[in-house]
Amino acid sequence: IRQIANFGNDILVLLDTGDILKVQNYKVKFLFNIKGASSIATNNNEIFAVVGHSIKSYNINKQVLTSKDFSVPIDYISFNNGYLSVTSQQVNRVFILNKDLMLVKSFKFE
Repeated sequence: IRQIANFGNDILVLLDTGDILKVQNYKVKFLFNIKGASSIATNNNEIFAVVGHSIKSYNINKQVLTSKDFSVPIDYISFNNGYLSVTSQQVNRVFILNKDLMLVKSFKFE
């Protein structure tokens, strides 16, 4: 298991293989695979996934809704209060994006 994320009342599980599983009422269902996915986050309608230098948002049917490429590798994402927090350890930076993956603010840490 690489990461888990809340998806409404359910839980999504990201495996090292890129498989995303949905746990609902103690039952596990395969949703889809995102090859190379290293981190996921969700709101009630979308699944955000990191692959290398990119973040893509998907609906439950695996249709890509939006995508954003970064010039640095992305390590981790989380979604809270309508914003996506994105970290890049290589450059010690945190990016704050809205749900449409538009940059709101970024912070550099020393």
